[in-house]
Amino acid sequence: MTEITDLARLAWRDFATDGVPSSGINRPSKSDLRALGAAIDLQKAGTVDTLTAFKALANTPDCVVIKGKAAAYDGWGGLFVRVAGSLTAGDDAVVIRRTAGGDSYKRVFDGALQAEWFGFKADNLSGSGSANTTALQAAITAGAALKTRVELPSGTAYLAGTVNLAAPVQLAGKGWGTILKPTADAIGTMFNVTGSSIEIADLEIDAAAIVSPTFTALKVDTSGGFERVDNLYIHGAGVGIDVLQGNACRFSNLRIQACPVCIRTGGVAGAFPGDITWAEVVLIPTSGGTGWIVDGNTNAQYMHRIQIVGGAINLHVRGAGSGTSAPDGLIQSECNYTACSGPVIKIVKCWNFQLSASVVGGSTGDDGILIDPAATADVDGVLIDGCQIRANYKRGINWVGGANLQIVGGQVYGNSDGGGSGTYSNIYVGAAAKGLCHIVGVMAGLSASGELLANIQAPAKYGIELASGALTDATNFPGRLYVLGCILDGNTTGTISDASAPTGIRKIVDNIGGSRSGDLLFVDAAYDIGKSGATRPRDLFTSRDVVVGNNLVTRVTTVASLGSAATVAARAFVTDSNATLAAGHGNTVAGGGSNKVPVVADGTNWIIG
Repeated sequence: MTEITDLARLAWRDFATDGVPSSGINRPSKSDLRALGAAIDLQKAGTVDTLTAFKALANTPDCVVIKGKAAAYDGWGGLFVRVAGSLTAGDDAVVIRRTAGGDSYKRVFDGALQAEWFGFKADNLSGSGSANTTALQAAITAGAALKTRVELPSGTAYLAGTVNLAAPVQLAGKGWGTILKPTADAIGTMFNVTGSSIEIADLEIDAAAIVSPTFTALKVDTSGGFERVDNLYIHGAGVGIDVLQGNACRFSNLRIQACPVCIRTGGVAGAFPGDITWAEVVLIPTSGGTGWIVDGNTNAQYMHRIQIVGGAINLHVRGAGSGTSAPDGLIQSECNYTACSGPVIKIVKCWNFQLSASVVGGSTGDDGILIDPAATADVDGVLIDGCQIRANYKRGINWVGGANLQIVGGQVYGNSDGGGSGTYSNIYVGAAAKGLCHIVGVMAGLSASGELLANIQAPAKYGIELASGALTDATNFPGRLYVLGCILDGNTTGTISDASAPTGIRKIVDNIGGSRSGDLLFVDAAYDIGKSGATRPRDLFTSRDVVVGNNLVTRVTTVASLGSAATVAARAFVTDSNATLAAGHGNTVAGGGSNKVPVVADGTNWIIG
């Protein structure tokens, strides 16, 4: 009998032999009272110091508070209730046994599993690294099995090996109050995500003490997806976050600094990380490092409010990797890329690159945006919408090669900042650039009054500069140049360079400082209008109506200079007619007078009218 009621009935029974009056009046024995006292003490306080002390109890309580495993308050303790039957072969953080084959006791908890229950210690001792790795792995395995959250304590803890997350689980610290440190760079990867529906939040990974680190703080390499990473601070890893594969993942509220590579995605043959959202991310790479590398097979990356400061390159879309295709669909908005020694953004291989409402500037040695593929087909479709690209050492946008660039709205000005006044152009279109070049509503120069930082930033060479041969590949990428509604003045050499005309359509209209005779419409070299040359001007033939939105000005000449009237309906305006328009209307014009009249050719003569 172990219950208090049973022990009390035994101690204070009426007769020496319970229920037998002839046995005489019962006098409670000391042993019965001691057993009752022990039971009362246990059930009232329900507390023992250690697991060993609990197992030494003479009684079997229904519930008990155990203060610690090896010592009181060592982080393992908790409330346990008795469960009939054996639930486990041995003790763990959730279930313990009194004796072999005896009843089990199950921990009572509401909410998260605590990593401390499994032996994890935030004691800031590197010697705990191996034990902590084992404990945390056990906690994650239990959390996945119980489908519950695993929490790490506040404080600093060391890890000596890789922690694998292979099944759905939530892992969280206490904000940036939970700091994890690798015992050495040989850790390789601290967290390796290979499962789906895994969440990591509220952690700091600090490897600042490791010189020239190469390990990866967080690697995502799953054929599934739906990962969530939030409020993560990484300081000093070789690679902060490496996403080799995974789908429908979300990364938010990240700060990654002092890493040679802060974030890298893609680059593995047969793996296609896609539909990944990045939001509220701050990256500060090492001085010679890269903020973000996008390698091959990366699909549909949505990047919102990304800030990258420093390094050699802020964003490097290089599309590298064995057996990989170009990254496809890199959508960025409200980003700030600045202050690096090389090009701020370098695009080597990418299809469908979009950058909107963002700032790109502050390269101390190169271009703002450099588009430089190995082959034309490696880059196809670059849209820069409503961005400010300024204060770069060389060019604002350097389109060396690839196909189809659109710049809509925004400002590309004040570049050639380190190269000196007039050394580089704000927008440069190289000889290997093909397809559509569409520039609409862009300020690619300084205003005439110079109020837009003209006094502190050197003006560029041209607003837009085209290299000889640019946009001329009519076979694969028919050339089309549109420059509409832009501000192009305030540059040292000119507004738009006079390079060779591209094959296809070239239209430059409604610009401030950019509409010049001869730059209105080019079809090809055989039908070039208005440019200088021994065989020009040429006739223009159209098969459709021509709509003129302003005054149509005809040739003004004298009668003697009219030339042949063989072209029927040719028109001109003479200044020396001997008859007025009213008096001579319908008659052949003759010179010698001072009347100004319009004339038209009838195939033989020039007729007034």
